[in-house]
Formats: sequence, C-alpha cells, structure tokens
Amino acid sequence: MKVMRVFWSIALSLLLTAVAYPDTRGQVTTQSLSAIEQRVQEVARRASPATVSLTPLNTSRRDGIGSGVVVNSQGLILTAAHVTMEMGQQVAVIFPDGERATGRVLGLDFSRDAGMVQIDDTGRSYPYVELGDSSNLQKNQWCVALGHSGGYVYDRPPPVRLGRVIDIDEDGFIMSNSALIGGDSGGPLFDLHGRVIGIHSNIGHSLSQNNHVPISTFVENWDRMLAGKRFGGGFLANLNRPMIGAQLTDRDDSKGVTVRRVKADSPASRAGLKPGDIIVAFGGKPVKDVDQFIKMAQRHEPGEIIQLTVKSSAALPSAVSLELVSAKSLGAGGSATPSRRPLTAKQRADRQKEFNEKIHEALRTGALYMTPGELERYGGSEELATYLKSFTQTERVSQRRLQQLLASILPPRAINPYRFDPDRPALVSEVFHREVLAAFRPSQVKATDAAHYVFRGNEWVSMATAVHRGGYLITKASEIEGHSSRPLQVLVSKNRLYRATVVQRYREHDLALIRLVNGMELEPIVWDRSAWSPAPGSLVSAVSSSVEPFAMGVVSVRTRDLSGKTKGFLGIETGPHSRGVVVKGVMPGGNAAKYGVRAGDVILSIDGYVCDTPDKLIRAISSTKPGQQVRVSYLRNGEISDRVVTLGDRERNDRKNHYLGPRQAEMERMGTEVSHRSTGFSSVIQTDIPLRPEQCGSPLVDLRGNVIGINIARAGRTKSYAIPAAKIMALIAGDLPPQGQGF
Repeated sequence: MKVMRVFWSIALSLLLTAVAYPDTRGQVTTQSLSAIEQRVQEVARRASPATVSLTPLNTSRRDGIGSGVVVNSQGLILTAAHVTMEMGQQVAVIFPDGERATGRVLGLDFSRDAGMVQIDDTGRSYPYVELGDSSNLQKNQWCVALGHSGGYVYDRPPPVRLGRVIDIDEDGFIMSNSALIGGDSGGPLFDLHGRVIGIHSNIGHSLSQNNHVPISTFVENWDRMLAGKRFGGGFLANLNRPMIGAQLTDRDDSKGVTVRRVKADSPASRAGLKPGDIIVAFGGKPVKDVDQFIKMAQRHEPGEIIQLTVKSSAALPSAVSLELVSAKSLGAGGSATPSRRPLTAKQRADRQKEFNEKIHEALRTGALYMTPGELERYGGSEELATYLKSFTQTERVSQRRLQQLLASILPPRAINPYRFDPDRPALVSEVFHREVLAAFRPSQVKATDAAHYVFRGNEWVSMATAVHRGGYLITKASEIEGHSSRPLQVLVSKNRLYRATVVQRYREHDLALIRLVNGMELEPIVWDRSAWSPAPGSLVSAVSSSVEPFAMGVVSVRTRDLSGKTKGFLGIETGPHSRGVVVKGVMPGGNAAKYGVRAGDVILSIDGYVCDTPDKLIRAISSTKPGQQVRVSYLRNGEISDRVVTLGDRERNDRKNHYLGPRQAEMERMGTEVSHRSTGFSSVIQTDIPLRPEQCGSPLVDLRGNVIGINIARAGRTKSYAIPAAKIMALIAGDLPPQGQGF
C-alpha cells in the first residue's frame, strides 16, 4: 500500500507540473535549428530596445514591477492590465539603456488582462516593434519571449527566452513554454519575424504554463482602449465591471441560469428579480450558463440598459429591462467568479470519460498536459487523484506503459549507479521533443565523452567534465559537498564506477577540481577559446554522456558579473525629485548609513556628475568599485552639503539583506528546483535551459559544437548559469599537469 500511495503522489505531481510538447507539424533538423538561431538573434537585437520596464511614477523602488513593449514611434505601449491597474494614472517607463519617460495609463480590458500606456512626450521618436497576427497560431510554432524578469536591472537587457506555442486555452490565452517570472508581466511574445503575437499575463506551476494575451485582443478593442475605456471583469478584480447585483448559478439542463440571491437596492432588485427566477436570454440571445452570461454582460458598460428574458413563478413580465451598474457602486470587489453547484453524478461520469480519453491520448503521444482551465473543470488538484485512480481501475492499459510515460516527463533523481547506463538516451516519448534533441546530436559529438555522472553513494548529485587525461574533472562544488559523507564516485561508463577525491576548490565560482583515485585516463574536453560572450539568442545545449543533450535553450543575456565585487554600493532606496534624487530609505548596516546619509536627503551629484534622475545615480555608482571614496553633494533642510563616502560591496549587502521577497522566491521555484548556490558568480553566461541541479557540471555547447562553458547553477524558473570556458581555462591551468589538457 505504501508503494501505491507514493505512485499516486508522484502521478498527481506530474500531471500538475510536467512540461509537455504536443504533436509536431514537421521534422526538426540541424539545418532548421541554424535558421531558427539566426531568427532568434535578430529578434533579440531588434526587439530589446523597445521592451520597457514599468513602475509607479512616485515610488521608492528603482526596479520595475512589470514590462511593456512600444508598438509605434510615438511611444504607445502594450502591457498587461494587472501591471498598471494599481499604479494610478501615470507610470514611469524605463528603457533598457536606463533612460526614463513618463506615461499615461489608457484603456484596460480586465477580462483579458490587456492594457495600454502612452508616453507623454510624443515629440521624439521611440524604438518600436510591429504587431503580428495571433489568429492562426499553431501548436509547436516557435516563439520568443522578452521581459524584465524580476524587475529592471541597469546592466542587464531583457532576457531572451525561446519556446513554442503549446495551445490556445479555453479562455483564449496563448499558452507557451517560454518561461516567465514576476517582472515579465506585460512583456512581449514574438514570432520568429519579430512581430508581437502576445503579451505576458500569468504563469502556472509547470514551466510550460505561461499564458499570454493574444494580440488579437488588443486589435479587437483598439479604439476603445486608446480612448481610455476600462471594461470587462472575471480575470481581474475590475471595480468598473458591469453588474446587475444578483448571484447566479448554472442549471443542469444548460437552459439559462438560476438567480440564487439578489442584492438589496441593486438593478436586479429594482427590476423585481427574485431567488429562483431563471434568466433564459440576454438581449434576445439564449443563455446557457453563468460564464456565458458574464461574457455577454462584459460587452456592455455601467449605465447601459439591457433586456433579460426571465421565467418566474411570480407575476413578472418575461421581458425585464434594467440598468447595469459598476461593481464599485455595489460595494463589490475581488473576483468575479460565479457560484458553482456540486457536480451531479452524470456530470461526474462525463468528466471521467473526458479524463480517460485525455490519458489514452497521452499514452499514444507521450505528452501529458493539463491546462489551468481543464484542472478547474476536474475540480482542482484535490479531485484529480480521484480521476486518475478511477482510470487505472476501469481502463485496460499497461501499468508499465503508464509509469514509463510519467518517468519520461520527470526522470527520477534516485538511480542505481551499478545498473544505470549513462550512454543510453533519456526516455522521451513525444515525437517533437525527441526530434529537437536529436537535431542537437552533431553538436554533442566532441563533448559527450567528457561528460560523466557524479554520485555520493547511490545518489546522483552532479555532473563532471573531464579536463585532463590523467583523470581530472571539473564539477559543481556545492552539490558534491552539500550531500552525505558517503564516498564520492564518478560513473565513467556502464558498470565502471570509480572513487574520486577533491584536488582543489574554487569557492568564488562554486567549482571543484576532482581526480579519479585510480588515475585512469579520460578523454578531456576541448574548450572554445573565442566564444567569451555568445550573442543573446544563440542556441545552446547542456551535454549529457549520451548522444543527446539533457536540454536545449538559448543564451538569454551576454556574459556578465553577478558578484557585485566590481561595482560600488551605496545602500539607499531612491525616488525622483525636482532637484535631484531623493533618498527614500537607507539600508541598515550599509555604507550610506555609516556615513550619515538620511532618508529625505536629495542627492545632487556624485564626484561632480549631476544626478537628476535615479538612473543617472545608478550609473554613477556602478562605474565605481567597492572601497572607492566618492564625494556626495546633497540637499538637506534647504542647505547644500558635501560628504565623502566610502562605497560598499553589493554582494556582502545582499547576503545580509536578502532582496528576494517570499512571493518572488516561490515563483522562482515553480516547475523547477533551484541549485544550493545559484548566484554571486563573478562571470556567467545566462541561458533559459531548464536544467535540474544535478545536471550542473555538464558542458555547455553551442550549435556548432563549441564548448563555451560549464553549467554551474539552476538559478530559477527562467534562468540557468554557466561559467565561460575562458574563465575556467585560466582558473584550473595551474592545478593540472602540463600534458593531457584539452586546451
């Protein structure tokens, strides 16, 4: 019974979090991947300058809370409604180069999470992108996501992510596996021609559940949104959404909706509606259920007169006229989710039949996927296990095949190193995914013999890359040290497991040089000396020891420093001011606090460089180094003063005052597992490869087979990091024997 309980738990988890890939429209080849790479690089180059960060205009935050994209030279921005709905009428628009503008919030479609912003200064020309067509998107169509993930970062452009269209869900949202995170909301989704096909809206628990507002939603309501209209409801808490003041429930016969409650002094009560009445038509059109009624109402605005056709036991005319009012006027807020009745036995049986067909289809295609709407239809995660259990009890299917399907989507971490064949490709049932990985085979050939699995006892903890014929390998230090004290072993090939010892640790880079105890020869990796900073959009893969990679993705951001050791840090929170930059807050223990900087001070300049915007202040401080002294000119109580301040270390401050809030930290782990150490590296290549922590230590190769780095960390939902090849070559050269290196 314990085994069965574990199986049900795993099965439920996989149904909710698995990354799925639908049927293919055509075979993927190495040549087609090369063409895709060129397209993605071009999209990244052209679209990045127009992808902006949005934040409230008067705020102490210097980072954006959402994204947007400029779609004409006059500065019209498309974004998500939920990004701007709490900002008031004006927002700060931050371009990737740090320049700022002020924008006005225009129309918002609360039912589809669509919003518009217009930059006030229309006298200049802004970088912009073209609109695409979302009406004929197809499954497996490649797409590119940009956005200011986690908020605006001065020296980081919006990270590039490659993906494919998974589906168009029942609510009309585009669903893709281009992974998103907080800060991306409102950012653009592009086709491979660089045209906007969607705007980022929300995410699910799976890496493949990333929802985007179709660009057709904006086009359909373009004039309405340009005019500043705010309409719709249901998806967001729109206090201006139209309401009649009655709670409605579905009927078993799908012929109308039943009035369950009527709010006092509402349009419904004034029109004479009573609990038990049945609304069968809206404006002469039949009503089937509550969802349809809400959608019909959302096409109107408060103040409009509508006509309902009602069946009632009371002496009430069949035609009822009433005036729609806003949710705010009724004291309503929150969600517009209608009241639901429990499923009848027939409805439950119908749902089970649908579910069974879905699982049978998954067994045929190897793809197991469930949209958020389908999950709600089956009663949520609490009820899903019941459907799955009923399926296995009533359907004649191979339990082995079912478990293989689940295992192919999320391979187990616990593997027996004495039975495991590292040369065997991972089990991938779905055709398109298998073809994508197979197309990377030519780029794997040179590196695959140097990639090896590392174990602590029977637990797979990391990968290691051979760097010298004398049995030397480089691996991720925190993964091999953060586990049990059982012997460190390297699986060289099937049934060939050898003890290893640590030769050297490189703490700054979280790397460890290890050596096989028996000193057997290994085929070393051959590094690429030239690709110090591959271009964003370059296709890359994480090499496994088999002919196919663990996973593929793109370079999201050029090589950069995450340690904070090369940039000075003042330790203040700022906001705009008419005279300069106002200090909104001083971080406890930071250097600003030590040297007497106070909240309310207005910084005028740094070493004579005028700082009249927060971005110029950031630029001035970022050009310095920790320990450097700067002269700060500031305004306090109407008097201008100067103060010499020694700058601090950003990395040290972040360790003391961790900047990720609990919500952002939770999102970073949705659909993935984060490495023990995931940041603070002095030089990294950022990719969107969906690695698992134990796959770190593997080579990172480009589409031409060049080894450009070592995967060092799974850092969150949207990003993985790799240490560049040039950095590793310089790091380990002095610790290896002179002969046998792959340099």
